Formats: sequence, C-alpha cells, structure tokens
Amino acid sequence: MMLAGDHSGEDLQRRVELTNALMFLTRGQPVVYYGDEQGFIGAGGDKDARQDMFATQVQQYADEPVIGAPSGARDRYDTGHPLYRQIAALSDLVEANPALADGAQIHRYASNEAGIYAFSRIDAEEQVEYLVVANNSDEPQQASLSTYGSRTMFRAIYGERGRFITGSEGRLTLDVDPLSVEVYRAEKDLRGRREAPSVAMTSPAAGGVVGGAPRSVPRCRRTSSRR
Repeated sequence: MMLAGDHSGEDLQRRVELTNALMFLTRGQPVVYYGDEQGFIGAGGDKDARQDMFATQVQQYADEPVIGAPSGARDRYDTGHPLYRQIAALSDLVEANPALADGAQIHRYASNEAGIYAFSRIDAEEQVEYLVVANNSDEPQQASLSTYGSRTMFRAIYGERGRFITGSEGRLTLDVDPLSVEVYRAEKDLRGRREAPSVAMTSPAAGGVVGGAPRSVPRCRRTSSRR
C-alpha cells in the first residue's frame, strides 16, 4: 500500500518482488499477509485492509487496483499470478537451503545511495557460503565483493543463472539488474582453521559507524532450532 502511493503498474510489481525477496533472504522470519500472493494492495485501516478472495460484492473492493491482475469482482485464487509464483519459489529456495533462513548473516557491501546491498549467509553445520546481492536502483549496478572462498566457484540459484570464480583474495565482481535480487551458492565448503582468528577491539567515537567484517567464520554449534 505504501509503495502504491508513488509507483504503479510493472514498476510497482518489480518493487514488491524486490521487497519479497529481501524479506525471505535476510535475517528474521518472513510473513506473507493475506492476499499478498494475489497482488492485493488494500486501502488501509483495519476495515479496509484487504478485499475478498472470492468475487466480491462490495463495490469499494471491486474498484481497488490489484498488482499484476485486473481489478473488478472476480475470484482471486490464481496460482499462476507472478507474485504467487515468486513467493512459492522463494519458499522452496529457503526450504532447500536452510542457511538462507537461519544462517549467520555477514555484511559484504552497501552503496551510499540507491544501489547494491550484499551479504553472505552461512549455516554453522553446513559451512557453505551463500552470497545474496540486491539492487534497489532503477539502473544496473556493479560492485566488487569479498567472500570467504579463495578461487571458489559461486553458482546462481536464484535470479540470474550464471556463475563466477573468486580470485586469490576471495573477491568477485557482479553486475546486478535494476530492482532485482540474486543468490549464489559456493561450490565447496569453507575450510576449517587450525586456530581461532585474532580479535582486535576498537571503541568507536561518538556518532561513529561500526563496519568491516571478519576474514573467517568460527565453527559453532546451534543452541536453538527453528520454530
């Protein structure tokens, strides 16, 4: 509903798809609200939140716009709706790759303006790195990212269907389409360490920004399970 205040048509649909992907692939549990999969927007407020799934007899609901489908009084159980298919694909992706649900999230890159936001997800038991790269800009964007894998193949499992090999320092460069999200999975496990990484503590100044990322992931055991 908030996006619809400034966007419409295909542009609105692409932005909703971007937010769906970020909701499923970042930390936290995704929540799909009634009618999200059918492109419902709603008019706001408790009573006007969402129209009926069945062919409504309420003129207000019939007149409300719907993302990816015509408005009007009609049944809304379309399993071929683009948002239905996207949410189903994201659900299958997360189920098949649990690191995307509750793995550690490691910051990799964030543009100062609209552009690329990238992070890794790593499950403590699986020890495989997933790289999630989002572009919230209206234009294609490029970024050079660090990973934990030196000379490691990363293959796309969502979005693009490409693959990349990191350099000796574990870096790779990606081009990302506008308003899109891509997910890559490393083709080999992370290497174990013989000793714990060194830790240096720095106190930020008032108003300072905490940034950077460790160069290794310590192995640890889960202490809780997903509910």
